[in-house]
Amino acid sequence: MPELLFFSTGSLLATFDPFYSSARKPGFPRLFSFYDLHRLDGYAIFPFMSNYYSDPAISHSMLKHMAKSPAHFKAELERPNVQTDAMLLGSLVHAMVLEPHVVEPNYLRAEKVDRRTKEGKAQWAAMQSEDKTLVKAEVWETAERMAESVLDCGVASSLVMEAVAMNKIEVEFKWNDNRFGVERKSKVDGITDHTIVDLKTTTDATRGFDRSIVKYWYHTQAAYYRDALASAGMSRSLFTIIAVEKTPPYAVAIVRMDDDVMDWGKEIVDNWLDQLRSCKASQRYPSFTGVRYFNKPAWAEERND
Repeated sequence: MPELLFFSTGSLLATFDPFYSSARKPGFPRLFSFYDLHRLDGYAIFPFMSNYYSDPAISHSMLKHMAKSPAHFKAELERPNVQTDAMLLGSLVHAMVLEPHVVEPNYLRAEKVDRRTKEGKAQWAAMQSEDKTLVKAEVWETAERMAESVLDCGVASSLVMEAVAMNKIEVEFKWNDNRFGVERKSKVDGITDHTIVDLKTTTDATRGFDRSIVKYWYHTQAAYYRDALASAGMSRSLFTIIAVEKTPPYAVAIVRMDDDVMDWGKEIVDNWLDQLRSCKASQRYPSFTGVRYFNKPAWAEERND
């Protein structure tokens, strides 16, 4: 088990922004005052995770690759982590909305420079020496517009402010799942009194987002996060997604999942975990097995009409 920390240091809240307060610093564990700890549903035990992303415990983003096959899961587990432009945009939007105080220490807007010239080379070298994640100017502007759109939405901003007021932003969980014999972890965007909150970027925040929920396994993520809270004695019956589009008008939608949807997701998660337990026991991670038949899908018939 990871080291368990207890904090009793008095008030640790410091205002950084009209809609955000936190004492968390990049690279440091989340700090809670004694009062805040007792606000977390009576539980004052949180695992210390020096680096969430390098911790070997299984997250939902990793486990969902079991949907293809155990071999795909293992390949992802061993694949070096490479940040794409889409991932960078998502990370920056999360920071701007949920933890604005971490933006300046960790990200640098990289203005376009002509690296063929002596001056351009010097400017580029200066930016690289900052030891920050460089973000193209156009990506930065997009992230700003998206963050502004989220915070201009009354429901979305209320959810963020409530989670912030409770000091439940980017909450990390790690627990031993004795049923399946695996260590699990989650990093939850926000928690309010009545719901888990998750911020998503999307190309379509309208009804088309329903397809994204199934395609990207957001219903299983909801179930996984519910398990995470349960591991700390917490309970929420709603999972609320704040979905913001990546292109103008940067529309925002609020999508909620109840226990029925999360129960559906949990059946899938438990099946993945059961497969993983078998793979670990046998040290075999098979890919596709057997033969499957292709049948004419209804949508293809309609397309030919």
